[in-house]
Amino acid sequence: MTSYGSRQGGQVLPPYRNARVTLLALTWALGVIGGAFGLNALIQGNRSKSEVKKSVQAGITLTIDSNDIDTAGIFLAVFCTLLSVISSLFLPSHLPSSFPLSFPLPSILSITGPRSSNPTRAIRVQAFTLLALSLLILSALVPYDLFAIERSAKISAMIGKLSVPDSELQEQEKGLGISAKYWDSNFIRWQALSSIPAFLLSLLASLLHLHTANVLSKSISTNVLTRPTNGNAPTYTYTTRMRTRTMTVATDSGSLKDTEVGSVEEIEKV
Repeated sequence: MTSYGSRQGGQVLPPYRNARVTLLALTWALGVIGGAFGLNALIQGNRSKSEVKKSVQAGITLTIDSNDIDTAGIFLAVFCTLLSVISSLFLPSHLPSSFPLSFPLPSILSITGPRSSNPTRAIRVQAFTLLALSLLILSALVPYDLFAIERSAKISAMIGKLSVPDSELQEQEKGLGISAKYWDSNFIRWQALSSIPAFLLSLLASLLHLHTANVLSKSISTNVLTRPTNGNAPTYTYTTRMRTRTMTVATDSGSLKDTEVGSVEEIEKV
């Protein structure tokens, strides 16, 4: 029989623990990096606009409009930061039950240990949460990268009530050594590029969690129950999607393979 999950204290443990811990740790790190570069882009962008406005001649009112990429960048930074926070909350639930935690995890997130009432459900909750965060990051990442590559800041200047021609503005940009194109700014490129790995790792982590939940569910539903060495028949409680029932294993061979549970979500020794 193929072994999908090991057992500890009568509980079937989810597989791929090392892979899950590694992916969540990397997702947390890349979420922090993406949020940090997003905050840096916002600060550097405002600083650059202030410096350009100070460099123009007196009497000229300069307006720099970059609301399109600023808005997308703020959402992208917030989503990456949220990803790092959620990953840091999920990560302890994948560590061994003997690992000391600074705060107790809610039962819906607990995968191992005494607070783990339904590890399959906990892993699925984490999987769909990571998937939702991946989609949120993607929804902000696509427009941000498109704006960064294809668009420029809208610059206009007024002398009193007269508008300065665009040709003269472009000459002033060259003279000052600045560019209105977003992609020419290093801080914008860094945010655009650093958020891509955060999205990919979050998506990969969610897929691994979904696969782990499916494998764990199959492992529990095909689990072999064995008579303990003291000769007493063990009693197991089966919680299915439709009902809960108790079965006492008492056969001549000392073991019973459950082949009819089908939709078992949890096996917990009473």
